[in-house]
Amino acid sequence: MDIFEKIADYQEEPVRKIMRNAHDAKAGGIVFFGDSLIQGFDLKKYFNRDTIYNCGCNGATTDLLLHLQPYAIREYGPSKVVMLIGTNDLSDTWQFDKLDIVYNIYKLIEIMRHNNPAVDVCVISPLPIDEKRKKTICRNNMQLKLLGEEIEKIVQEFSGCCYLNVYDDFLKGDNINPDYTEDGLHLSEAGYDLLADKIRFFIEEE
Repeated sequence: MDIFEKIADYQEEPVRKIMRNAHDAKAGGIVFFGDSLIQGFDLKKYFNRDTIYNCGCNGATTDLLLHLQPYAIREYGPSKVVMLIGTNDLSDTWQFDKLDIVYNIYKLIEIMRHNNPAVDVCVISPLPIDEKRKKTICRNNMQLKLLGEEIEKIVQEFSGCCYLNVYDDFLKGDNINPDYTEDGLHLSEAGYDLLADKIRFFIEEE
């Protein structure tokens, strides 16, 4: 399937940007892969590396990442991949079953490893939301935490892959800390400060 048959109109420019940037990407770099939480991550601000690439796409689900990975992972040829995905799968638009979400993540890692057995993958846990503003039929903090627990199990099946559980770090009470979010779902500058601090060990390790 053509990737442009899979995406919504608002996702076309982010996908084309990923494709364009692949032409100048140096193999062996680090790719950040995921939804708008990744797309909004100013990687150059936090990590002093020329070979770090943002392949986030707003509104992305795990299913979309499966279709996007040939352009965002295979074409870039990274040595490391950081992936954050899952919250859109639980939105009212998609309402994917947790088992399908976990299976898609398993397939993503499996494909990455098939293309490059040496690639290191770090999967970040789904983050909490402000349930007063962003709760849906399927998406709430209990479901996001349970999804993270299931993702952790499958990540552990791959040697050289790690699961970074930051869910509790973003909590205040039962919701995401308001200091870390702009709208109850997307991250504020303070939220990205925290996320960058948590992921730095993976970026800097040789």
